[in-house]
Amino acid sequence: MSWQDSQSKRWEVAFVVAMDQQRGIGKNNQLPWHLPGDLKHFKAKTLGGVVLMGRKTYESMGRPLPGRANWVLTNNSQWQPIDEQHQAEVGVAHDLTTLLERGADEAEARGQNTLLVIGGANLFEQTLSICDRIELTRVETDAGCDTFFPAIPPEFKTSWSSDMQQDSKSGLRYTFQTLTRNV
Repeated sequence: MSWQDSQSKRWEVAFVVAMDQQRGIGKNNQLPWHLPGDLKHFKAKTLGGVVLMGRKTYESMGRPLPGRANWVLTNNSQWQPIDEQHQAEVGVAHDLTTLLERGADEAEARGQNTLLVIGGANLFEQTLSICDRIELTRVETDAGCDTFFPAIPPEFKTSWSSDMQQDSKSGLRYTFQTLTRNV
Protein backbone atom coordinates (compact mmCIF):
# COMPACT_ATOMS: atom_id res chain seq x y z
CA MET A 1 0.00 0.00 0.00
CA SER A 2 2.20 2.81 1.38
CA TRP A 3 1.33 6.45 1.29
CA GLN A 4 2.34 8.85 -1.46
CA ASP A 5 2.90 12.53 -0.75
CA SER A 6 2.17 15.46 -3.09
CA GLN A 7 5.64 15.12 -4.66
CA SER A 8 4.87 11.47 -5.53
CA LYS A 9 7.35 10.10 -3.01
CA ARG A 10 6.26 6.87 -1.38
CA TRP A 11 6.36 6.52 2.40
CA GLU A 12 6.11 3.36 4.45
CA VAL A 13 3.45 3.60 7.15
CA ALA A 14 4.02 1.31 10.13
CA PHE A 15 1.91 0.82 13.23
CA VAL A 16 3.53 0.14 16.60
CA VAL A 17 0.91 -1.25 18.98
CA ALA A 18 0.25 -3.68 21.82
CA MET A 19 -3.14 -5.36 22.12
CA ASP A 20 -4.87 -7.98 24.21
CA GLN A 21 -6.79 -11.06 23.01
CA GLN A 22 -9.89 -8.92 22.33
CA ARG A 23 -7.86 -6.34 20.31
CA GLY A 24 -7.96 -4.02 23.36
CA ILE A 25 -5.32 -1.30 23.39
CA GLY A 26 -6.42 1.04 26.17
CA LYS A 27 -8.52 1.48 29.26
CA ASN A 28 -9.50 4.86 30.71
CA ASN A 29 -7.05 6.53 28.28
CA GLN A 30 -4.10 4.53 29.67
CA LEU A 31 -2.25 1.36 28.78
CA PRO A 32 -4.06 -1.49 30.55
CA TRP A 33 -0.81 -3.20 31.58
CA HIS A 34 2.75 -2.37 32.55
CA LEU A 35 5.17 -4.52 30.60
CA PRO A 36 8.75 -3.22 30.78
CA GLY A 37 9.78 -5.63 28.02
CA ASP A 38 7.15 -4.21 25.69
CA LEU A 39 8.12 -0.62 26.56
CA LYS A 40 11.73 -1.46 25.68
CA HIS A 41 10.57 -3.01 22.40
CA PHE A 42 8.43 0.07 21.63
CA LYS A 43 11.40 2.34 22.28
CA ALA A 44 13.65 0.27 20.01
CA LYS A 45 11.08 0.42 17.19
CA THR A 46 10.43 4.17 17.46
CA LEU A 47 13.61 5.85 18.72
CA GLY A 48 14.94 8.34 16.19
CA GLY A 49 11.76 8.10 14.12
CA VAL A 50 8.72 10.20 13.38
CA VAL A 51 5.74 9.18 15.52
CA LEU A 52 2.18 10.15 14.64
CA MET A 53 -0.50 10.04 17.31
CA GLY A 54 -3.92 11.34 18.21
CA ARG A 55 -4.47 13.97 20.87
CA LYS A 56 -5.73 11.53 23.50
CA THR A 57 -2.67 9.33 23.05
CA TYR A 58 -0.40 12.34 23.49
CA GLU A 59 -2.30 13.51 26.57
CA SER A 60 -2.15 10.04 28.13
CA MET A 61 1.67 10.19 27.84
CA GLY A 62 1.77 13.74 29.19
CA ARG A 63 4.89 14.73 27.25
CA PRO A 64 6.56 14.18 23.90
CA LEU A 65 8.52 10.99 23.46
CA PRO A 66 12.21 11.91 23.70
CA GLY A 67 14.47 11.13 20.75
CA ARG A 68 11.60 11.13 18.27
CA ALA A 69 9.76 13.70 16.17
CA ASN A 70 6.27 13.89 17.72
CA TRP A 71 3.23 14.84 15.60
CA VAL A 72 -0.28 15.04 17.04
CA LEU A 73 -3.56 14.97 15.13
CA THR A 74 -6.47 16.86 16.66
CA ASN A 75 -9.58 18.49 15.22
CA ASN A 76 -9.43 21.15 17.97
CA SER A 77 -7.78 24.12 16.25
CA GLN A 78 -6.99 25.73 19.64
CA TRP A 79 -5.23 22.69 21.12
CA GLN A 80 -1.62 22.99 22.25
CA PRO A 81 0.47 20.64 24.39
CA ILE A 82 -0.37 21.30 28.05
CA ASP A 83 3.21 21.85 29.14
CA GLU A 84 4.49 25.03 27.47
CA GLN A 85 8.11 23.84 27.56
CA HIS A 86 7.16 21.01 25.16
CA GLN A 87 5.14 23.06 22.66
CA ALA A 88 8.13 23.51 20.36
CA GLU A 89 8.83 19.75 20.48
CA VAL A 90 5.37 18.70 19.26
CA GLY A 91 3.97 19.30 15.81
CA VAL A 92 0.21 19.71 15.60
CA ALA A 93 -1.97 18.96 12.58
CA HIS A 94 -5.72 19.37 12.25
CA ASP A 95 -6.38 16.94 9.40
CA LEU A 96 -4.92 13.63 8.32
CA THR A 97 -3.38 14.89 5.07
CA THR A 98 -1.49 17.65 6.88
CA LEU A 99 -0.34 15.18 9.55
CA LEU A 100 1.05 12.82 6.93
CA GLU A 101 2.68 15.63 4.89
CA ARG A 102 4.36 17.21 7.91
CA GLY A 103 5.41 13.84 9.26
CA ALA A 104 6.88 12.98 5.84
CA ASP A 105 8.79 16.28 5.75
CA GLU A 106 10.21 15.51 9.19
CA ALA A 107 11.13 11.94 8.18
CA GLU A 108 12.84 13.16 5.02
CA ALA A 109 14.86 15.69 7.03
CA ARG A 110 15.99 12.75 9.20
CA GLY A 111 16.88 10.62 6.17
CA GLN A 112 14.05 8.17 6.81
CA ASN A 113 11.16 6.81 4.76
CA THR A 114 8.81 5.50 7.48
CA LEU A 115 6.00 7.14 9.43
CA LEU A 116 5.24 5.40 12.74
CA VAL A 117 1.61 5.50 13.87
CA ILE A 118 1.41 4.83 17.62
CA GLY A 119 -2.27 5.41 18.36
CA GLY A 120 -4.96 5.82 19.26
CA ALA A 121 -7.80 3.79 17.91
CA ASN A 122 -9.18 6.56 15.67
CA LEU A 123 -5.83 7.22 14.01
CA PHE A 124 -5.22 3.50 13.51
CA GLU A 125 -8.65 3.24 11.87
CA GLN A 126 -8.03 6.29 9.64
CA THR A 127 -4.65 5.04 8.42
CA LEU A 128 -5.22 1.27 8.21
CA SER A 129 -5.81 1.42 4.45
CA ILE A 130 -2.31 2.89 3.89
CA CYS A 131 -0.49 0.82 6.52
CA ASP A 132 2.31 -1.40 5.21
CA ARG A 133 3.53 -3.03 8.41
CA ILE A 134 2.32 -3.64 11.96
CA GLU A 135 4.82 -4.05 14.79
CA LEU A 136 2.49 -5.84 17.17
CA THR A 137 2.77 -7.01 20.74
CA ARG A 138 0.12 -9.64 21.46
CA VAL A 139 -0.61 -9.76 25.19
CA GLU A 140 -2.26 -12.97 26.40
CA THR A 141 -5.00 -11.44 28.52
CA ASP A 142 -8.41 -9.84 28.37
CA ALA A 143 -7.69 -6.51 30.05
CA GLY A 144 -11.28 -5.23 29.97
CA CYS A 145 -10.32 -2.44 27.58
CA ASP A 146 -12.58 0.35 26.35
CA THR A 147 -10.46 1.19 23.31
CA PHE A 148 -9.75 -1.29 20.53
CA PHE A 149 -7.46 -1.82 17.57
CA PRO A 150 -9.33 -2.28 14.29
CA ALA A 151 -9.67 -5.77 12.84
CA ILE A 152 -6.49 -6.69 11.01
CA PRO A 153 -7.28 -7.29 7.32
CA PRO A 154 -6.43 -10.75 5.94
CA GLU A 155 -3.77 -9.36 3.59
CA PHE A 156 -1.51 -8.83 6.62
CA LYS A 157 0.64 -11.90 7.24
CA THR A 158 3.06 -12.59 10.06
CA SER A 159 6.59 -12.20 8.70
CA TRP A 160 8.34 -12.54 12.08
CA SER A 161 7.39 -13.66 15.58
CA SER A 162 9.39 -13.77 18.80
CA ASP A 163 9.42 -16.52 21.35
CA MET A 164 6.86 -16.18 24.13
CA GLN A 165 7.88 -13.58 26.73
CA GLN A 166 6.65 -13.43 30.33
CA ASP A 167 6.70 -10.43 32.64
CA SER A 168 8.30 -11.37 35.93
CA LYS A 169 6.03 -9.14 38.06
CA SER A 170 2.58 -9.48 36.47
CA GLY A 171 3.06 -12.93 34.98
CA LEU A 172 1.54 -11.66 31.71
CA ARG A 173 2.71 -13.52 28.63
CA TYR A 174 3.22 -11.81 25.28
CA THR A 175 4.87 -12.12 21.88
CA PHE A 176 6.28 -9.60 19.45
CA GLN A 177 5.22 -9.94 15.83
CA THR A 178 5.81 -8.15 12.57
CA LEU A 179 2.86 -8.30 10.21
CA THR A 180 3.42 -7.22 6.62
CA ARG A 181 0.78 -6.37 4.06
CA ASN A 182 0.91 -8.78 1.12
CA VAL A 183 -0.47 -7.10 -1.98
